[in-house]
Amino acid sequence: MATDGWNASRNEWPTPLPFAIEIRDANLRLLYHFSDAQLPYFTIGQGIRMAYVEVPEMAISGDFFVCFYGYRSIALATELQNATGNSYLFDKTTGQLYSYELPARNNQTIPINWIIRVLGE
Repeated sequence: MATDGWNASRNEWPTPLPFAIEIRDANLRLLYHFSDAQLPYFTIGQGIRMAYVEVPEMAISGDFFVCFYGYRSIALATELQNATGNSYLFDKTTGQLYSYELPARNNQTIPINWIIRVLGE
């Protein structure tokens, strides 16, 4: 669930900007990469929407990661209540995975879940 910030009150469409989705296995090896412009997925008159991106069928056993790259063009929705802290930042350059929490006052942090859903059998 995300938005590119556009809504129906604006007179012109937003600039097409890239986003990407990757599926990585438990060892962070790339299994699938998808990229496109945000317009057909995240541009909607109401502002925020759940986008549907079809991923080819693939067999995955065990844990896996869904990496979303908005390149500052898309804001992902987050869940703050009941957050498990299972949202991470992946540094593609170093291959490192970092736990992510929102910074708060007094040098504290708030755990979050980015709202990304995966369906499969």
